[in-house]
Amino acid sequence: MIVSAGAVFGWLVAGAGGAAALGLAAATVGVLLRSHRGSAARLAASADLVAALGLLTAELRAGVHPAVAAERVAGDATPAVGEVFESIAGAARLSGDVPGALRRAAGGAPALAEALGRIAAAWQLAEQHGIGLADVLDALRRDLDHRVKATRRLAAALAGARATSVVLAVLPLIGLLLGQAVGAAPMRVLAGTVAGQLLLVAGSGLMCAGLAWSARIVGKAAAP
Repeated sequence: MIVSAGAVFGWLVAGAGGAAALGLAAATVGVLLRSHRGSAARLAASADLVAALGLLTAELRAGVHPAVAAERVAGDATPAVGEVFESIAGAARLSGDVPGALRRAAGGAPALAEALGRIAAAWQLAEQHGIGLADVLDALRRDLDHRVKATRRLAAALAGARATSVVLAVLPLIGLLLGQAVGAAPMRVLAGTVAGQLLLVAGSGLMCAGLAWSARIVGKAAAP
């Protein structure tokens, strides 16, 4: 939708070149926004899982059966995390394969897949070697909590770099507006000549490539 709107607006302002340029810019912004929202959702889901694990270990240390403990936690958790703990409760109630249930739940919760895989491995380790389940899960909870907090600190530290990349990307647009303001009429060249149309598309492509490359660099630095 945003790509179509950008292309239509670009056509009205600067013809075919403007449609291609603004359509490309809108597509790039859309991809970057979806990526940012996905990262934020994964981080929020991980934080919710950490909180739920804390409640579960507290229940287990109080002597509550794992099935009952998981069911209680599911009632207080967010929907996504609650479904995971419902599956734990169902498997534990029937003395079934809780690690297997966790791995199956990971398939339906991509944002939690890695963490659930680690919980499944920890649960299996506790069952196979007779280690206290609460202690193993609490150790894993502390590690996950550290990762979530470190990722949040790093994201805050990289906010300046993200803002700088956006500012640099929009500088050419500011230049166009200034040119129009002083009477240089750059839009007449860009919209009215073949060379201008080609330059408009090429400039938009370079701007989008710069945004994508900056996002890639920052994303690698922010990866836990």
